[in-house]
Amino acid sequence: MPWNRRECRRSTIFSRTSSTTAALNRGTPMMRRRPRTCVGCRQESPKREMLRIARNAAGDVSVDPSGRLPGRGAYVCLKEECILSARKRDALSKALRVKVDAGVYDTLLEMAAGAESKGEKEQ
Repeated sequence: MPWNRRECRRSTIFSRTSSTTAALNRGTPMMRRRPRTCVGCRQESPKREMLRIARNAAGDVSVDPSGRLPGRGAYVCLKEECILSARKRDALSKALRVKVDAGVYDTLLEMAAGAESKGEKEQ
């Protein structure tokens, strides 16, 4: 009987494998790049242009410059206006589903000021 679970699983595995191989042969990228949305300005940008704030399983919130800490994350642009807008609406608390203290926003503002001054020096 062709409709048992094992054969269905095998057919989906083989179909995925063949399409994956075909994609590799065509030179198309395998992973889709999804833009992230800033909680301050709600604009979509690539992940590398934004800063991630992470909440771990214990409920602690920290700034994640590497973007790889485990847990729930929210993204914000490194612009002072975005951070102030997020603070005004308490957007990080809503996105991370935990109360975010003012120290996190202060840290973000310091990082944004450092990034803006670094950008001015390069020009």
